[in-house]
Formats: sequence, structure tokens, C-alpha cells
Amino acid sequence: MRILLFLLLVSIPFQSHADNIADCEVVIMEKYNPEDNKQTMEVASFHPAINFIESIYNEDKEIIRTINGFKIRALMCRRMNVIPKRIDYPILKSGIPLILSQNFDSSTSGITKIYYKNRKFNYTYSGPNLSDRDIEKMKININFFNSQSHDFSEKEKNK
Repeated sequence: MRILLFLLLVSIPFQSHADNIADCEVVIMEKYNPEDNKQTMEVASFHPAINFIESIYNEDKEIIRTINGFKIRALMCRRMNVIPKRIDYPILKSGIPLILSQNFDSSTSGITKIYYKNRKFNYTYSGPNLSDRDIEKMKININFFNSQSHDFSEKEKNK
């Protein structure tokens, strides 16, 4: 399966990084204690997401939820279009927030974050104004995510 996924990634043309899962990273928060400071800090670190994504879409695997003992906090993907797609649902169903941007290092790029809170999938968007068509796509896809089966409500009740 891993070889098949790798071949799929390699066969995607470079310009289409818009939807290339190879252009994703998982975010973890590591504890860091500088020698000159007695206070521990949390520092974000970014790791390749290929194994995490493979575990999401491969029903024979258990979903990877940690890296080096640290909980995965989000999946960040570069895409030309920051509107989530229906194929993203398995990622969201894992409980890991999905963050999309054309360029995370640019202050002029759009950023969409999709996450589960208050018994439903929500999103935040910042960046250049979305077109009416993109706003409608966003609403349709968020409604689609919310119409799918998952056990998040039960997990929230048990907190």
C-alpha cells in the first residue's frame, strides 16, 4: 500500500501541488526547557504527514495519533484552493483539525481551518475575500461533513 501511495504522489504533476498530499505536514507541540530558563515552553514542530495520511485512508491500519510520543494537533496542507473537499472527511473524522493554505509563510494567502466543536464541524477563514461561489462550496462541504456519521458527540458527552 505504501508503494502504491508513493507512486501516486510521484505521478502528480508539480503544478498540481494544490491537492497533493505530499505537501502536507502534521503539527505537534513539543515541550522545551531552555537551559537558561526554568520555565518549560511548548514549541510547534512540523513533520511529514505521509504516514498519518496513509493511516487515515488505509482501513487496515490504526490511525496514527502521536509522533515521538506527542499528540498530533493538526494537519496543514498547501493547496491552491483553500475550500475543503469531501475527500477530506476521513481526515476530519479522525478528530485532527485540517488547515489549508496556498502559502503558510505569506500574509496574503488564505487560511482555512476545519475542526469539530460544539457538536458540529466548523471552519474559520482568514485572507482575501472568497468568491460567492467559494463561500457556497464551503457551506455545502461543511454541511456534508456534518451529515456524515461519526462518534464525536458521544466523546464530547464523556468529557
